[in-house]
Amino acid sequence: MRELYRYDDNGIYVEPVILTDDSAENPPNTTDVRPEDGMFQAKWDGLKWLENLLPDEIQRRLADKGTPDDIESLQKQMADLSFQLMMNGVI
Repeated sequence: MRELYRYDDNGIYVEPVILTDDSAENPPNTTDVRPEDGMFQAKWDGLKWLENLLPDEIQRRLADKGTPDDIESLQKQMADLSFQLMMNGVI
């Protein structure tokens, strides 16, 4: 069994592919070279995976994900609302 990595006609990573027959040829648009962890948009150049996004696009995506402080604040708000609903007999 082998794991391959499929890319589209533009070289952009699509998905992993599992081949159960070790002797089978690689299907078109696949490679056995694994994309590096942490890539936002991996692109196959025929030899290796490259990051396809520009640094400012990466920063924008990171900023859009929210910060741990935002997540913690939302979790606290949800806990407070749940407590209020329990105290009022709603849940």
